[in-house]
Amino acid sequence: MRLIKLALLSIVLSLTACQKDKIPQPVLKLVEQRMLLYVTERDSICKSEAIKKAEMAVDSFFLTLRRQYLHDSIVVPMKPIKPMVDTQITLDNTIPVKPLWDTFPAKK
Repeated sequence: MRLIKLALLSIVLSLTACQKDKIPQPVLKLVEQRMLLYVTERDSICKSEAIKKAEMAVDSFFLTLRRQYLHDSIVVPMKPIKPMVDTQITLDNTIPVKPLWDTFPAKK
């Protein structure tokens, strides 16, 4: 929004630049001061954002290097081979089945 206002102000000033005798000198100085202040403010904001991005990039770069070094130095043993187990179940259907609750003595 500020950028749009600044652009409109600069367009108006550039259109009226030929007629400098109609614009008072203190107003022109004030506009120049405000434009200089705005440019320095935006410059400092852009520099701080660039520094933050650069710090994040450098930190992530060193973090990946450290992780890569740790992966190279730590030896993880191989997983042991699972022994073969016979999972086949054979049922013997020749034994007679008794009812479960008839086998316990009844409490009276």
